[in-house]
Amino acid sequence: MTVHIDLVGAVILVVGCLVARAIYQHTRPEQPPLSAGGPRQGKGDLVGAVGASTAVVTVLVLLLGGAAPTTPGGSPSQSPGPTATSPTPSSPSPSRR
Repeated sequence: MTVHIDLVGAVILVVGCLVARAIYQHTRPEQPPLSAGGPRQGKGDLVGAVGASTAVVTVLVLLLGGAAPTTPGGSPSQSPGPTATSPTPSSPSPSRR
């Protein structure tokens, strides 16, 4: 199965990944050289990187238009929605007195 991602969506995804990587690298503490023999420091802030990436992707989708998929003719595709029908009585209901 092939999933088609349009160019704008792919660019937004790549920008989000790059932002996450940059924030993860920026929050990583300085590593001592391996020859120093000291213990290695912890990792970067993964939660902050994912949160910032999600925020960036959300803003870019809103700004660049994460529009509904279009049909090959260029018009927005419409899925059939629920239809409302009113019940039609076949015979008048008897009234109670």
